[in-house]
Amino acid sequence: MEKNRKEGVREKAARAFDLPGESAGLPRLELTGDREVFLEHYRDILSYSREELTVDGGKWMVRITGRDLEIKAMSLGQLRIVGWVTGLEIM
Repeated sequence: MEKNRKEGVREKAARAFDLPGESAGLPRLELTGDREVFLEHYRDILSYSREELTVDGGKWMVRITGRDLEIKAMSLGQLRIVGWVTGLEIM
């Protein structure tokens, strides 16, 4: 189910000046093979288990599914997850 959302001022400015989304504070997700996920600009971890992790990215929520998932590093606004990634869903 898609949410209708309004584009913020920072998002509009980034799009108008052809800047990367992270300059507007949008969540950034980087997947390395099927073994590692790196997230920037997330707000909160909503659920966490060895099979599923759900993260609040502000404008989006990200669900990562797999096996033996583990939060390897966490800092303010950055999250690194390792394990066998079998699915990513942006909601």
